[in-house]
Amino acid sequence: MDEIKPVYDSSLLKPSFIEEFLCLLRYRGLIPRLISRIITTRYKRSVLGLGWTMLNPLLTMIVMTIVFSALFSNSIDNYPIYLLSGLFTWNFFVNSTSNSMSEMLAGAIMSQRIYLPRSIFVFAAIGAELVNMLIAFIPLIIIMLFTGAKIGPALFVLPFSILLLLIFASGIGLILATIVLFFTDIVQIYNVLLMILMYSSPIMYPREIIPEKWRVMLWINPFTYMLDIIRPPIYNGIIPGPQAFLVSFLIAFITFLIGWFVFTSKVKEYAYRS
Repeated sequence: MDEIKPVYDSSLLKPSFIEEFLCLLRYRGLIPRLISRIITTRYKRSVLGLGWTMLNPLLTMIVMTIVFSALFSNSIDNYPIYLLSGLFTWNFFVNSTSNSMSEMLAGAIMSQRIYLPRSIFVFAAIGAELVNMLIAFIPLIIIMLFTGAKIGPALFVLPFSILLLLIFASGIGLILATIVLFFTDIVQIYNVLLMILMYSSPIMYPREIIPEKWRVMLWINPFTYMLDIIRPPIYNGIIPGPQAFLVSFLIAFITFLIGWFVFTSKVKEYAYRS
């Protein structure tokens, strides 16, 4: 009797963007452990530990308030909260996208020993920054109480706003994590791009000071739309309009889909780039 040999048919393989998603679901239980490892490693030798997560935005706000209050305090009421609400959003975006690259590179060593879906490292990096963001919300609320900011029902929409920011940052993180395995100089280039993005976003200044002919910078800047759904509940105590949420929703999901397709299109090459 002839031996039946298995036949390999590549046409039966699922598309990489589906296969990576299914693998991510199977290994989803590892994400909390990776998040814990990231946070523990980051603060292992720190005296204050997670306290820096609360102290860092506070110290940054104090320094930047002193520097920019002379310029904008007259045109912006309660400037500390205006600034801190912007930094609250900005710090999450910067740290989550930047750490997506570093965790992707660090995870390459682990992936040589056991199989793991590579996207798990990106989502672990995003998740760790989400934890930091939630902790940073504590001093923000304290400062809001101290400065007499409006605290009301509008804050209940923040979870949805933060979810859209998380999806947007995940898309950017996936793109960067893909590039960094092929071109490590992207880390330095991205730092320069972040500087440009920060000063072209209304984080520390009111958008009204931008001359009309230059306001196109705000319209084409996707981060501006993330600010538009997070800052109003914190600073103004109002719920952003449906148009702001719709635009942010479209930007977040389109960015994520692009990031996912870019990431999974190269997934079979990652083993050779470790």
